[in-house]
Amino acid sequence: MPPNNPRIAIVGAGLGGLTLSLFLKQRGITAVLYDRAKSAQRYNYGITLYASTYRPLLKLLSIDESAFRKQVAVDSQKDGAGRVADLEDRGLSDAIRCNRGRLEALLHDNLDVKWEKTLQSVQRASGGNEKTLKFEDGSTTIVDLLFGCDGPHSATRQSLLSSAKLQILPYAVYNGKRRIVEADVIERLLQHFQDSTLIQELHGNVRLEIGINDITASHLDLSYTFSRPAKQEGADPLHRPDRSLDASRTTPAELFDELKSLRNLEFPFNELFDPEKVRDDRLLHWLMRCIVLEKRDIDELGSQGIALIGDAAHATPILGGNGANMAISDALALGEAIGSDGFEGAVKFSKQQAPGQWTDHVQDSRKRIGAMHGVEKGRF
Repeated sequence: MPPNNPRIAIVGAGLGGLTLSLFLKQRGITAVLYDRAKSAQRYNYGITLYASTYRPLLKLLSIDESAFRKQVAVDSQKDGAGRVADLEDRGLSDAIRCNRGRLEALLHDNLDVKWEKTLQSVQRASGGNEKTLKFEDGSTTIVDLLFGCDGPHSATRQSLLSSAKLQILPYAVYNGKRRIVEADVIERLLQHFQDSTLIQELHGNVRLEIGINDITASHLDLSYTFSRPAKQEGADPLHRPDRSLDASRTTPAELFDELKSLRNLEFPFNELFDPEKVRDDRLLHWLMRCIVLEKRDIDELGSQGIALIGDAAHATPILGGNGANMAISDALALGEAIGSDGFEGAVKFSKQQAPGQWTDHVQDSRKRIGAMHGVEKGRF
């Protein structure tokens, strides 16, 4: 059995890891976060949180909803509240589009984060529950409880469950970011975001989306996404499921050709998806990845004081998914379990949370991404 004050490592200082660590800290439980990034200053893009996710955070952060919106909503500097109109149509009127960087800064609260720590492997002791974490810089640490909160490409999962593979869905998706500094263009753009911080159009099965990432006194940061189902016959130059991570920054010329073929786009879509302007932006080829761990694997890890949460355990497509929401919800549930029952709480969490709930979550996200592109139910 582990000691009364177990050594706890959380791999991944993203939303799930930060939420879990903060929850434990407020209950007098020490945990150390390890992340491969150089620092906390790494994200400046919008994410959507549902009320069922962020309202439990308010108590954790000791903040009311109005103050929370003012600190994290992408349009808060223009007195906005992060409205997302299409979610209001789905009965989620209290959803907020947050700036992820500001949300993570709010969660940090002097947590113990070890930056530039890339996990290389996890070795489990043949007897007892000690785990040895080895990092690429040559350092090691021994822990009693290990929580992998390190996203869809989880190094924790890859070390412990090398046979668990991500599934790539057949969609061609390209995301770009643009900073607007011209005051007249900003003013005109914001007129189209008065009712929502996220807008989209469907042209056949091509979906165009534009979202606000941040607004300051000097500029407007936007992200935009071109997506469509992959072509079913022959090679599709825009869908590259086997590409390397580095190749995500390589944009096929055919993307610009497809953008040129989109006729009669109105402002702001004709502005953001102008193929000549797009060439100057930072573009990424996104892959829509899914995974749900097998129950036997979850139970085995749980019995050894190891739990994976969020996208490390049940990744959803970036489009149509709600990975941030599930990462935070998982972290709060795991924190509650540990706070109540210590080591045994981690075991109970693994048995109670998965895989049924997680499977449903991933399946719902797959259906959602199909509906977003006008794809008939069940096609993919």
